[in-house]
Amino acid sequence: MVYTGGSEILHFPLFYVQNMHTLHNNIPNKSKITALDLADYAPKEEWVSFDLAELLYEGLIVKEKQFKTTLNNLDLDVFKGKSVAVHYDDELILPAWIFMSITSRFLEVAQNVSFGPMENLKLQAWLKQLENTNFAHLKDERVVIVARPGIPPEVYAKITQLLSPLVKALMYGEVGLPKVIWKRK
Repeated sequence: MVYTGGSEILHFPLFYVQNMHTLHNNIPNKSKITALDLADYAPKEEWVSFDLAELLYEGLIVKEKQFKTTLNNLDLDVFKGKSVAVHYDDELILPAWIFMSITSRFLEVAQNVSFGPMENLKLQAWLKQLENTNFAHLKDERVVIVARPGIPPEVYAKITQLLSPLVKALMYGEVGLPKVIWKRK
């Protein structure tokens, strides 16, 4: 242990610890591994759920006049600037104009309107975000996908599809101890 003016510094072969709060790596990053955090590509917009049954007679039947009146009188303030996930019972038989009318009305204030369970729509937005990202800067790089709980398997599958043709090696985990998933031969 070395004492330096009130600040204790402990020296270890690979790391040094200063004030027992900060861990510094003494080994230079010779491996040139690039970390990619999938959480950085998650959709940032706020999502709001809306039950289509609120617009139907007894939550089941389309009465055109009542539907249009209810839709036109709907307070849209809660949807302003947000993405709306409109969900409904899959067993309902609904004409296509219902979906068009709802989309048209919500787009007056909402950022996006989609139909289905909110988690599925968020996942689709995440996958689309990855597809629209240019990963050319990772060509011939060794890339580790940072391990994070809660990231859906579909997101890991999509990034594998997108990066495999580009990167020299694809890994999972942390830069210091990655698990090799794929390596170009």
